[in-house]
Amino acid sequence: MFAKFTKDMKATHTILIPTMIDPHFRFMQGVLRDEGYKSVLLGENRQNIVEEGLRSVHNDMCYPALLVIGQFIDALKSGEFDTHKVALLISQTGGGCRASNYINLLRKALEDSGFSYVPAISLNFGSLDENEFSLGKKSLLKLFAAIFYGDLMMGLYNQCKPYEKIKNQTNEIYEFCAERIKNLTDQRSFFNLKKNFKFILSQFAKIERDDKPRVKVGIVGEIYLKYSPIGNNGLNAYLIRENAEPVNTGLMDFVLTCIYDAVYDKQLYGKGGVAYYGSLAVAKVVEFFQRMMIKQMKRFGFRAPSPFSEVRAAA
Repeated sequence: MFAKFTKDMKATHTILIPTMIDPHFRFMQGVLRDEGYKSVLLGENRQNIVEEGLRSVHNDMCYPALLVIGQFIDALKSGEFDTHKVALLISQTGGGCRASNYINLLRKALEDSGFSYVPAISLNFGSLDENEFSLGKKSLLKLFAAIFYGDLMMGLYNQCKPYEKIKNQTNEIYEFCAERIKNLTDQRSFFNLKKNFKFILSQFAKIERDDKPRVKVGIVGEIYLKYSPIGNNGLNAYLIRENAEPVNTGLMDFVLTCIYDAVYDKQLYGKGGVAYYGSLAVAKVVEFFQRMMIKQMKRFGFRAPSPFSEVRAAA
């Protein structure tokens, strides 16, 4: 049996979260704080992560599994945390690949490493695990808003950093906006997406940029390796240093892909019911706000991503 995360642990335990994508996870951390959870983002890229992953995960498993689990085990062994007062948070999407099966690998690794008493919590939306992470409906809405803000800032950073005339101006504005949004999570204004989109865009529009063309390099592939500096060896920063402009899709496109699974289940297999109509309704709302973000990006003169409806049609 694995260690259970109980309600009383909310006051005593700190939740460790593996690094993947910034600033999205910083905003999500703010949402957890508002729910009364203490959390720490594991951001350090240390050689021990790979070594612990190789010790803890069979080498037939994928590299992202090795890194995520290795980062957890490395953190527990680092001496930075009271291992009897921490829990580990990992997501499950419901698909057939590693995104749903990591948690079982993680629990085996915890047992093999002598940390079987550390709870591993699942963040999912489909009742996939007994040790699920529960959030209120308002916090779930905040997570959607956090992803939108993160996608916008990630795209703007990549469009500004390679062209900036004043060194580190992009980083300063990025951090300023990230802290502002993170501090809004407990306020009603956090849901005022249009106003906050305009604020973020107005800040990035202040950056002085040259008009010298840069090679645009698309980053594609498995979700963890696309976004995580640990997974891709700091690819985004490397491309900028090499005088190129990184181009990456937003995390919301991945979320919409998951939401549309239920829609396609009806079209392909005849499955219907609440899941179909609920997913369709959520998708339409999310796409409405995505179009709002795209419109504002164009208004401020930035290159906007394609609406998800066009991505689906192209596929």
